[in-house]
Amino acid sequence: MKTLRLDVFQQTATHHQLRFFEGNAPMPFHTRLIDPQELAQFIRDCEQQYEKGLSLAALGDSLFTWLNGQESVLANYQNDTVLQLPASSQLSKLAWELLHDKAYFCANLHRPFTPLRLVSSDQQAVEVANRPLRLLFMASSPENVKPVLNFEKEEALILEATRKSNLELVVEESGSLAGLAERLSYGDESERFDVV
Repeated sequence: MKTLRLDVFQQTATHHQLRFFEGNAPMPFHTRLIDPQELAQFIRDCEQQYEKGLSLAALGDSLFTWLNGQESVLANYQNDTVLQLPASSQLSKLAWELLHDKAYFCANLHRPFTPLRLVSSDQQAVEVANRPLRLLFMASSPENVKPVLNFEKEEALILEATRKSNLELVVEESGSLAGLAERLSYGDESERFDVV
């Protein structure tokens, strides 16, 4: 898979630079000057369109048009690609999973396009554990959405789907962020979860 890494660099108070990197290359292969106010407005517009539940394909088209630009930067990155965004970037808040140009990029099962928000730029070596994959699951449901998620049914379906796999699935029953934080805070390194 290819890796396309995005970064927004504040060049001056009135100009930012959108930088495109191939993999871990130290130098961008393409840069684009962007106005900070226009960037902030674009982000607000995308967030509002998503929150109002307007056409997701139209939102995906907007994201594609903006990111692709006149230079067609995405020409070689529409599939078999990981799109990396620093979690600290304003761009990481956008729904890149909806990227769309005639079809959703993420919908191609055989040649996937995967947005990835990087929490940290630190690359620490992690020793591989010879044990089943450990997953922590907690059902959640958006507020003010009807019908309310049937937590027990969702949990039962997930447990049934993973029953025969070689993994360890732990369910956090509290349904609260405090309970989740508590569950993640205890135990030694051998008890850490691989997926939350």
